[in-house]
Amino acid sequence: MAKYGEGDKRWIVEERLDDANIYNWHWAETDCLSWSKMFFTKSLSDLTILDGQGNLCIKTKKVKKVDDEAYVNTRKGKVIPGYEISLSVSWEGEAKDWEGKTLLKAEGNLEISYISDENANEDLEVITIIF
Repeated sequence: MAKYGEGDKRWIVEERLDDANIYNWHWAETDCLSWSKMFFTKSLSDLTILDGQGNLCIKTKKVKKVDDEAYVNTRKGKVIPGYEISLSVSWEGEAKDWEGKTLLKAEGNLEISYISDENANEDLEVITIIF
């Protein structure tokens, strides 16, 4: 095995005068919350959920809030993503009769308080607030 300071070419980590983190060998963390906000805003704004099935029309209006944290850590070339996100989306809906007349209109917010890599295979807890 190569020993530090012996000048062996196989020695990956070496003392650098410029303190560069070559190939993210040492711990590097990248904040991805702004990317997550753009992703959820693009994916969930003006999204049609139901369009006439059972005479119901439901669509999202806009993403109101994306908070907490999303990051990618890199160590020794391994990529380790992580996220804990809370999300709020406004929505609107209406129910129509068989003739197409609107019977009821409603709007509100969907709030998901905890989206995480820890609960990726579990059902999310979604709170619906109706105005």
